[in-house]
Amino acid sequence: MAVVTFPRKEKLTMMESDFFALARADPGRTITYSVVPVLVAVAQLLNGFYHHVSLVYPALFALSLVAFAVLATQYHIASHRVTQAWSTTERTAD
Repeated sequence: MAVVTFPRKEKLTMMESDFFALARADPGRTITYSVVPVLVAVAQLLNGFYHHVSLVYPALFALSLVAFAVLATQYHIASHRVTQAWSTTERTAD
């Protein structure tokens, strides 16, 4: 059984390169959880503006959708990193 250690020289943060790596690996999941909620939030704000309603509720809804998109994207990037780490260790352990 192989023991895997990760160097702690750099801070583990989500970066654009991680997002683009996820987009290349799984474009459907990236579009579904990162792009579509933001587009729906913008459409909701434009709908509220067009119909001259109070923008409080559409803005709160849009804010919650953007927050969901951020959290879901972070989760899927972390999941992609774990999948990559496991696939790397499985190849070297044999």
